[in-house]
Amino acid sequence: MLPLFLCFPMILDVFLWTCPLISATDPDCGVNAIVNYTLGDGFGKLKEFEVKSATGEICITKELDYETRNIYEFPVVATDRGGLSTTAMVKIQLTDINDNRPVFYPREYNVSLRESGSSFSASSPVVIVVATDADSGRFGTVAYKISAGNDAGLFRIDRHSGEIFINRPGLLSRRSQPYHHLNISATDGAGLKSVTDAEVFISVIDSAQRPPIFERARYTFSVSENVPKDTLVGNVTAAVSGSDSRGNVGYSIYSGDPEQFFKIETFTGVIRTANFLDHETKTNVLLNIQATSGDPPVYGHTQVNIEVQDVNDNAPEFESNTVRLQFPKTLKWAWPYMQRTQQTKTRGPMESFVITSSTRPQVAACLKSIRG
Repeated sequence: MLPLFLCFPMILDVFLWTCPLISATDPDCGVNAIVNYTLGDGFGKLKEFEVKSATGEICITKELDYETRNIYEFPVVATDRGGLSTTAMVKIQLTDINDNRPVFYPREYNVSLRESGSSFSASSPVVIVVATDADSGRFGTVAYKISAGNDAGLFRIDRHSGEIFINRPGLLSRRSQPYHHLNISATDGAGLKSVTDAEVFISVIDSAQRPPIFERARYTFSVSENVPKDTLVGNVTAAVSGSDSRGNVGYSIYSGDPEQFFKIETFTGVIRTANFLDHETKTNVLLNIQATSGDPPVYGHTQVNIEVQDVNDNAPEFESNTVRLQFPKTLKWAWPYMQRTQQTKTRGPMESFVITSSTRPQVAACLKSIRG
């Protein structure tokens, strides 16, 4: 008789390094009642879990990360010594723990304010800092605090939104204090604090200083995914209004590219690749670029959208390496029996299929291109 699973389907909540047990019984006696367990077809390469053949224990074989993947589903096959088998679906749900700290991106913020707060009010934020925590629920909530640089109480921060306000606009003075440097910390809902603070650099300027202005509010460039490092992508240009000189303007990427795929030359505004690109990982990158001039510094901003163009650099992959078929004797010629699919990460037309070898030459089979 067929082996019978005691619990079907099986849903498990799993912490790290636990071994839940899946069990089946066989009503037969003797040798035929012995049951062995294996992963179902197509799941033999599952790296995170393994099934102990003799006991049915499902064990973790590599470190799990809730933030990367929190649900796994796979079949477990119970087979007796007589070759009879049955299958149960196992669903594993990971339980999140507070294993991530808040992280600021970007880490540095630059703001220029006109003295006496003429362009800002106490109810308008001058900058917003952002920290994220990869955990879920309350573990992923973030609270902000000014940890240093605000002894005079000129600024305040909304602990929930990260918005920074001028607390006392009338006390901003270029003459008495042209620079302010705030340190901002972030703490998650379970008390884990950011390893590194965010830094906010505030310069107080007078009415005569003008910010650099970019030629465009937004630039668009494209680059192929297979180019080497240091490939030219494009360039941006900014100048101070009323001045023909552009040499005193400095450029920097302040957000939008945490993986650092691109870099910008400080004095020319030329953008180049800083790392290898992959269209399948990142199809486009939106850079936030800052231009700086003057002392105390004043800032201008633009955005650069870079499209990563696809090339044919990925081979098609089958869902599994082996599929076993049993054909009935009554199957008609050219009658569709099974459709096999394959996937390719590269965009474009679907591939063709071909039988490369057969252990039974007398058995005829055909594959139809595109459908498989």
